[in-house]
Amino acid sequence: LQKLGARLYFTGPAAWYSEEFDDYGHYANLDRILPELDVHMLLRVQHERHDSERGFSKETYHKTYGLTYDRYDKMKPSAIFLNLGRGPIVVEEDLADALESGQIAAAGLDVLCTEPMSATNPLLRIKDSKKLLITPHIAWASVEARTSLMNIILGQIQDWKKETEAM
Repeated sequence: LQKLGARLYFTGPAAWYSEEFDDYGHYANLDRILPELDVHMLLRVQHERHDSERGFSKETYHKTYGLTYDRYDKMKPSAIFLNLGRGPIVVEEDLADALESGQIAAAGLDVLCTEPMSATNPLLRIKDSKKLLITPHIAWASVEARTSLMNIILGQIQDWKKETEAM
C-alpha cells in the first residue's frame, strides 16, 4: 500500500508498540489520526494480548480502541471504513447510524460481531450497496488459496520432520 502512496498507521496500547512496526508504518493515537484518514482499514486486533491488569477484555476493547459513534464522527464524511480483521472491534449499531447519517461515506466488512449475521443485526437497515458491502468471511475459500495453504502446511510438516529426525 505504501508503494501506492498510502501512509500506514498502527494504533493500540503503547505497550504493544514494537520498533519492527517502523518498517511498515507509524504508530499513532487513533483519535488523533481519524480526521486525516481517507480509508481506515482494520486488519488485525489482538484480543489475546488483553489482560485484566490493563483493564481490557474482548468485550471492553472496542470502547477504548474500537470504532464507536464518537469515532465515526471524527472521520471525514468521505471516509471509507474497512474491517478485515475482527468483528467485535466494531459497534455495529454505531456503524449503521454513521452510514445512515452520512458521518462516513461507506464501509466494507469481511467480518461481523456475530457470524452468521443475525436477523436483528442493525447493518441490515443499510440497503445501499454503495454504502455497505459485506463479504462472507471466506478468504481461504478458493481452490488456489486452499492449495497454497496446504502446500505451506506440508512444507512446515516436512521441516518439522527433518528437525526431529536430526535430533
